[in-house]
Amino acid sequence: MNKVDIKQFNLGKRIAAWEALCQDLEEATTPIVALIQEPYLRRGRFPYIRGYKAVYQEDAQDRPRAVILVPLGLEYFPIPSLTDRDRVCIMLNKSAIAASGKVSNILCSAYMDINEEVDICRPLQEVIDLANRSGSRFLIGVDSNAHNNLWGGANVNKRGEFVEEFILNNTVKLDNIGNTPTFNRGIGRAHV
Repeated sequence: MNKVDIKQFNLGKRIAAWEALCQDLEEATTPIVALIQEPYLRRGRFPYIRGYKAVYQEDAQDRPRAVILVPLGLEYFPIPSLTDRDRVCIMLNKSAIAASGKVSNILCSAYMDINEEVDICRPLQEVIDLANRSGSRFLIGVDSNAHNNLWGGANVNKRGEFVEEFILNNTVKLDNIGNTPTFNRGIGRAHV
C-alpha cells in the first residue's frame, strides 16, 4: 500500500450516513483509514464494508460508539488497553506510517457522551500518556459534543471550556479543515 488518507466521520447512527461512507470509500482514489463516531450498527455490529476491517470493542454490553475502519493490507496493531465502547486505538507499523504520509503512530477514534460530565477528557489523556511514554505521535478523531470558537464554533459552552483547557494543557494541535459544521442535522448545525 503506497498511500492512505486518514479521515473522521460521524455517522449519527444513521444507515444513510453509512451508505454515503461506503460510496466515499468505493470512489476514493486513495484508501482511507476512517475514524468513526456514532456508527450505524446492524444487530450490534458494524456492517461489513468490502476491502476494510472494522476495529471496535465487539464484546461490549452496550453498543459501540467508536470504530476505526482500516483498509485490508494496512498493517496495524489494536491497543486493547485503550479500546472500549467510546474509544478505539490502534498503532500503525512503520510501513503504514509511511503509506499514510503522517507521522502518527497511534490512531484513535473517540466519542464523548454529552450526558457525562465527570472527567470527560480522561480517555484522551490516556492516549496522550501512552504516546508520550512510547515516544509515539498520535492522531485522535473525536466527537467532543462541546462548543468552542477554538474549533470553529459560534458559541462556547462549559464543556467547550473544559475541552479547550485540556487541549491547551496538552499542547494538542487541532486539525479541523475548513469552516464546515461537523454536526449537521435537522435539529441544527454546529462545530462539535
